[in-house]
Amino acid sequence: MKLSGLWSCALPGLAFAGLASRSAQYGPSVTLGQGTLVGITTQIAYADVKVNKFLGVPFAISPPRRFEPPEPVPSSSKTLSANQWSAKCIEHADPSILVDDAEESEDCLYLNVYVPDTPTKDKAVLFWIYGGSLKFGNAGQPAYDGSFFAAYEDVIVVAANYRTNAFGFSNSPEIDVGDNNVGFMDQRRSLDWVQRNIRAFGGDPEKVTIFGESSGASSVDRLVTSPPHPLPYRAAILQSGQASVSPAPPGNGEVSWENLVRALDCNKATSELACVRAADPFKIKTIVRNLSLPFPPINDGVTQKPTPLLKARESGEAAPVPILLGSNGLEGSLFVQPFVKQLRDLPSDTAAIGLVEEPAALVTKASVKADNPTWRYYFNATFPNTQAPLVLPEYGIDNIGAYHASEIPVVFGTYGIYDKYAPSTEEQKALSRYMLRSWASFAKNPDGGPGWTRATDRKQSTVGCLGCYENPVGVAEISSTRTDGACGLLNMVYTAREPLF
Repeated sequence: MKLSGLWSCALPGLAFAGLASRSAQYGPSVTLGQGTLVGITTQIAYADVKVNKFLGVPFAISPPRRFEPPEPVPSSSKTLSANQWSAKCIEHADPSILVDDAEESEDCLYLNVYVPDTPTKDKAVLFWIYGGSLKFGNAGQPAYDGSFFAAYEDVIVVAANYRTNAFGFSNSPEIDVGDNNVGFMDQRRSLDWVQRNIRAFGGDPEKVTIFGESSGASSVDRLVTSPPHPLPYRAAILQSGQASVSPAPPGNGEVSWENLVRALDCNKATSELACVRAADPFKIKTIVRNLSLPFPPINDGVTQKPTPLLKARESGEAAPVPILLGSNGLEGSLFVQPFVKQLRDLPSDTAAIGLVEEPAALVTKASVKADNPTWRYYFNATFPNTQAPLVLPEYGIDNIGAYHASEIPVVFGTYGIYDKYAPSTEEQKALSRYMLRSWASFAKNPDGGPGWTRATDRKQSTVGCLGCYENPVGVAEISSTRTDGACGLLNMVYTAREPLF
């Protein structure tokens, strides 16, 4: 997930066009073992159902001890205000990436719950994992507001923060291998929180679907290929990302840790780890950013297994759950765009094929061979309001296509946050309603799928084309040869060594 600030152009405390908050002295409440949560109620335009939002809910002790696994929230009888997003975890964003200006803190292990204000119980649950190259991201972004899912589709949405970069994947040799990927442990802890508490909100813990985009999708894939026991979900959606073919390579995080230790003058300390733990967190952030230090996850055998995992998938070692996965028409355009002066002639479709489309094809085939119900999509819609912030007319670029992450506000129904650039179109609204319904239908009945034909392991398999010219407001079933035509050569030379997500 890139350009997260594009989705955070609204003020953190505000919603977006079409969503009006109504706060009262006594809002909707839910009583849990950790206390009573008091949230807020919102009304979606043109929706009959109101939405109860519980924001900034702790799912672990926060702040956690730096570099340590998350610990469960203790029991309490206190009343907790849950009416605003929490601080985001401390980020490392590349200089070319715009990020939101929300507060950063190590006190960040919180989640948000979006609940339809209806009396029905045992609702399906969509659990969102944001992207950001495992370096940055924030569950409290306007684009990730689950209110439209809740109001229109009668499902519950949960979005949780997790630690990234050095704070989530330190690579310290003083930490046991099994305790190093605390960012992934945060994700698992929040999923455990859902299992323990979602019934109080009207949800069914046995009807959880995990979904994510970019590195969020690769996190979802890690939960599938290295599944927790017992399994805290029954289906998975991977948007423009995976971990079966090309996760970050092992090893370079150790060098980053050594560089961080030296920059903090901790290399002469009795315990380098204790010294780094005592350092100011924003000094760590500055060093990581200025030195461009990567901190990838390690192969711990628990949250991440050694790759490639396609054979493991085919043999049934992954969680046996239905899968929906896909990619966008011009994934690579977002990565090429910041360097257009130097790379004006670089074909972004080459990046799209190598980064996302070919891995999606390989994961689809492996999942199908394991007899897991699998559906594949291809998002190819563009709209004026989501194009406007990124085009560069001075270089003759007035449309960058269906770029990486451009499907997110359409999936969530939050495209209104872009209306400051250009009005939403009727096609955009209609396609968004279709995709909301498709994702929710998959969550409610994973074996039934999202609304188009299941994928096969044949050379010509069905792909659901969303926003394509044949049906710009819905799905058109196309052959995978149309999306994978250039993948044959890449399949032959693919090495799975590059840290693509």
